[in-house]
Amino acid sequence: MLYVFVTVPVVSFVLLRIAFRRKGGQRLAAVSMFIVFVVFTAILFTRFTDIRNASRWLTYARVYKAEVLSGSEPGGGQLRHAELEGWGFPGAGDTVVYVVFDPMESLAAPSKTRASGRFTGLPCDIFRIQRLENSWYAVQFYTGTDWDNWADCDNLTKTPFR
Repeated sequence: MLYVFVTVPVVSFVLLRIAFRRKGGQRLAAVSMFIVFVVFTAILFTRFTDIRNASRWLTYARVYKAEVLSGSEPGGGQLRHAELEGWGFPGAGDTVVYVVFDPMESLAAPSKTRASGRFTGLPCDIFRIQRLENSWYAVQFYTGTDWDNWADCDNLTKTPFR
């Protein structure tokens, strides 16, 4: 929120002010910096979840792997998993992202196409899937569903909260 409400307006104002008040090389440099800043911000906003999951995985992969692999084998053909992140608001429901271990790589194809839906080893439809490394995925359920409360997931409205 700080980035949206403070950084973007302040940096934009400063760079555009320099661009309109200077001449020659300084103007070109300010306009170029502004364009790079806008492109960076656009990429950040469109890929925020992917960037966040990848950076979290890069930092804590050993911890998540140990947690997932130390747990008991889940029944019913489900994949091993641990909660990666969750958020929510009263009345809107909770959104949960899991790190999932898939040794058979059955989630590889859906992660490449960014498909949503129901896949083998997952108890409910999912909104987003991202490959973190071989056999490891970040799986985001629709708001209001999670691995522990999926008995009525077919009756829930599929509205993702991004």
